[in-house]
Amino acid sequence: MGGSDVLVMGPTLSDKDEIAFEILADSWVAGREPFVITATDTDAQFRERFESFVPDGHRADERYVIDCTEQTPSSQSSCSVNSPVDLTGIAVCLSKGYDQYGGGGRRVLLDTISTLLIYSNMERVYRFISKLNSRASELGDSTVQLLDSDAIDSEDRNTLFQLFPIVVEVRDESDTTLFRVRGDTETGWYEFQRQQGDSQ
Repeated sequence: MGGSDVLVMGPTLSDKDEIAFEILADSWVAGREPFVITATDTDAQFRERFESFVPDGHRADERYVIDCTEQTPSSQSSCSVNSPVDLTGIAVCLSKGYDQYGGGGRRVLLDTISTLLIYSNMERVYRFISKLNSRASELGDSTVQLLDSDAIDSEDRNTLFQLFPIVVEVRDESDTTLFRVRGDTETGWYEFQRQQGDSQ
């Protein structure tokens, strides 16, 4: 999935974030700290969720976070906006991150599209994501974005699919997380297992 924008989609309480976090952690393989746009959790809350996915030799605070929860930035590697409705503010923070860290090989996480859709209509969010993907691509980066499949209708979901060459669909079955990948072709359903070395 390297180099392609990825949409990870599943029910609200599914483990889709685990798949997205593993993709995000690949940034360090490319020698770049990941960028994170968190529209629901604070910087500190996100760090706690993400910490077990950080590869050996790195720290969870080695990433640039755009915090949309009205929190004061907790470090120089954070930027805050007043609300997820402030898509322009998010774009400004993203530009600051690129001015500070440059681009080339990292992943940019948006957690989540569903939260943005609570505050803005589909047309506005679609334009924002299109610009986000283009900006990342211009600098040699790519995005991984989360979507709650049960919080959006099929028409809007199909509209968003146009922005992503790869869509990972996630579902939980008993105690197992299953996923399939839709791109040029569609795979069957596979069991998701954390990579070796990740904390359980």
